[in-house]
Amino acid sequence: MPNTGTKSGLNGYGRLLTGITIIAWIGLFAAGIIVNSEPYRNQITGQGPGAGLENMILVWVIVLLCYTPTNIAALSLASGLMGALGRKATLHCEPEEGEETTFPDDPINPYLSGLIRGFFMYLVIISGTVIVLETPFSAPSQEQYIRLAGIISIASFIISYNPQNFASFFQKAYDAITRKKREGDQPQI
Repeated sequence: MPNTGTKSGLNGYGRLLTGITIIAWIGLFAAGIIVNSEPYRNQITGQGPGAGLENMILVWVIVLLCYTPTNIAALSLASGLMGALGRKATLHCEPEEGEETTFPDDPINPYLSGLIRGFFMYLVIISGTVIVLETPFSAPSQEQYIRLAGIISIASFIISYNPQNFASFFQKAYDAITRKKREGDQPQI
């Protein structure tokens, strides 16, 4: 059902969540560029120097936040949430009285929906990366990281900002998969 132009904006909680999400995204992005997670991953796998339980917890946190695949997942979640927050903040122009907008409201769970959309985009892009590259995360360069982080972040934001983009993208992906399946079932002559 289209929005008829009611202005909702963000309440105090939404504004706080927006600030925290932006700061978290910047922190995660910086950590993904700066911190080399390989020595920490080696500690977890037993190939590096051992550590006590307290240090192992810290090592796991560093790996989860800085290793490219998990860092990118966190960035896509933050970007999806920012898209939902941007939608809720009505960053787009509101329609004139009686005019309808193409941006539908997500009144039930906009923030959770944004997280789910962001994670979906992560799965799609990571799946494509794994299909195209043989070992995509063995030794990613900073340039590769920046490209991957940027594309996943912008895609997650856009998909969450306008849920119709998500529906359209999802339908195109579904059609492509089912079309290939149908074409694969037909005998080749």
